[in-house]
Amino acid sequence: MLKFRNSFLIIGFVSILIIGCNKDENENQAEIDLIGMWTTTASSLDLRINDTPILQWYEEELDLSGSEVEDFVEGLIEAFTKELSGSIEYFPDYTYLSNFGSLPTGTGSWELSNNNQTLTITNNGNYESTVMDVVILNSTTLIVSFERNDSEDLDHDGTDEDLSLKIELTFEK
Repeated sequence: MLKFRNSFLIIGFVSILIIGCNKDENENQAEIDLIGMWTTTASSLDLRINDTPILQWYEEELDLSGSEVEDFVEGLIEAFTKELSGSIEYFPDYTYLSNFGSLPTGTGSWELSNNNQTLTITNNGNYESTVMDVVILNSTTLIVSFERNDSEDLDHDGTDEDLSLKIELTFEK
């Protein structure tokens, strides 16, 4: 009985070591995959005001015609897309260097967490950290998504509207 118990304990201990090492290898592999230069290849934006798509909100709340609003919204989305075009390079020392649109060159630190499902970018400037959901991360493709929320009185009625911007970015190495 003692032999069986000792064998069971040894098998259990070895299993824990193997599983633990495999988890570390997966985490290390994700970091290895992330390191390098990534270039934006696609982006999608979902702009909402008070949880209503921006085009619909402008038509309903400001009583603007469809073509006026469409031109305005298309211009807004084009400007956002232009600012999101660029590249970011992740380095092994957990720092990064980014160049996006007309924004100043960004530098700071990065961290993968939550079992490689979250990528946090902390800028050395005065910007707040950006926490992104990792949709896909492999040696050639990185897809992340994140959301920004704010409030502002867009229709000048004395009440702030809730603004929501959901962004998904696709990068290729």
